[in-house]
Amino acid sequence: MHARHYGMILSGILLLCAGHCSAQSPQRDAAGCRAFVQEFYDWYYNRSMDTPRAWYTAVEDRPQAFTPELLRLLRRNAHVQEQKGAIQAFDMDPFLNSQDPEGRYDGQKARVEGEQCSVALQAASSVRPLLHWEQTHWAFANFRYSFATDQKTGARYPDNDLLHMLYTSIRRPGQKKDH
Repeated sequence: MHARHYGMILSGILLLCAGHCSAQSPQRDAAGCRAFVQEFYDWYYNRSMDTPRAWYTAVEDRPQAFTPELLRLLRRNAHVQEQKGAIQAFDMDPFLNSQDPEGRYDGQKARVEGEQCSVALQAASSVRPLLHWEQTHWAFANFRYSFATDQKTGARYPDNDLLHMLYTSIRRPGQKKDH
């Protein structure tokens, strides 16, 4: 009788754990992607107000939030900044697209195509995170920016995404673009 009773208790515990564990697993759909982005921005925005180079803190504190390629480039840029004492790739926060962020960054619509996801943010600045599914979770792969168009010429600024800016900053003169 006791063995049967313990078996029922063990089964109940396993069912509870399975339900809890699956509820905590990242979802590979649009809702899961949007939830990942929102959680990151809720955490990051508060950090960005109080921390110089908050983007680097995010890279060090949450490396799993970035694809290996983006993580490598961000770390390399930080290293160059420390070596030269200057900002090499950007003079704004790369995740907020702003020097002086205002308001909340709300993930609105997420669109998933295969292993890629993009999330529209409602924010004071125009930034669109692009993500990639990394086997078990979403990770930021790039950030696209919408800069103003030159009123006189109608030309748009060429540096419209973070990967382009990072690759451009690490190329030596005369070296071909590797992205």
